[in-house]
Amino acid sequence: MPEPDWMNGEKGSPDRFYFPRLIARIGAGDTDVTDADIASWDGRLDWFPSFALQQLEPQQNHERLPIFDPVIAVHSDFQYLSLFSSISQWQQPNLVSELYRIAAILYRRGSGVRHCADVSCGISSSPDGGYQEIGNLPSWAAQLIDAIPIGSPFENALLWPIGIVAKDINETLVEERKALVAKLTYLEHRFKQKNFYLGLVPSTLRLKEK
Repeated sequence: MPEPDWMNGEKGSPDRFYFPRLIARIGAGDTDVTDADIASWDGRLDWFPSFALQQLEPQQNHERLPIFDPVIAVHSDFQYLSLFSSISQWQQPNLVSELYRIAAILYRRGSGVRHCADVSCGISSSPDGGYQEIGNLPSWAAQLIDAIPIGSPFENALLWPIGIVAKDINETLVEERKALVAKLTYLEHRFKQKNFYLGLVPSTLRLKEK
């Protein structure tokens, strides 16, 4: 039996607004959205107003992270992307697309806990049902954020995923916490939003000054 399209990395999302519609459905408590729906997104970013008229790099055939692998996505031996991927060679649109894919999984999981009356249906490694165990996903997301260079044209696309991911960066992810706070401090100055990261990030993520 052939594997489903999302396992093969084939692109099933039909139009530019596929992803934002998924996020809207998740936010509204639609529990019919699955991890497979998120995996089917083709990664296109031209639904952002700032990129709508730009010719972005093509998304076809780029490396995808094993977000839905029940072993790699969860086991601590695979926490660091440099051990099994080549993200240092990725184009920036690909970094942002995979970041948004991870953020969508975490957002779906969090929304599912809030909206599902039976939380025991909660966490499952099945892509077609339940909720993906977060495992290494917060750490991977932080590493993707850190890989996006200062001055990137995609900086204005980082605020939403950072806000989602930061909630799952616990005290054990020391380097990831430092990287996120450094990025948020920079973005605060970049977009001239005073105390931006203090309002966005949970208090557990903030670093104490010595």
